[in-house]
Amino acid sequence: MIDYSDCNIESMTVHHIGNKTNDENLQLSAELLSISDDKLQGLLRRYFLTPFSFPEFYSFTSDSEDFTTNKMFSYAMQIFSEPEKL
Repeated sequence: MIDYSDCNIESMTVHHIGNKTNDENLQLSAELLSISDDKLQGLLRRYFLTPFSFPEFYSFTSDSEDFTTNKMFSYAMQIFSEPEKL
């Protein structure tokens, strides 16, 4: 089991994906939401990270042994090196 108790969710983006059948549009957030409430952080952590407690849920392996070519690694590196582009 992965211990994510030291993780923090400082900000996030919320988008609404409408239903095309009902003529609803895609609504994108203009800015990040700041998450400063400890209770809310705990709930979000549990919601987003609990599925990663089960190894069969995820697989971040790549065909080569060089993890820098892994797409998930590349996406994570981009997010952490330039968080404003998230």
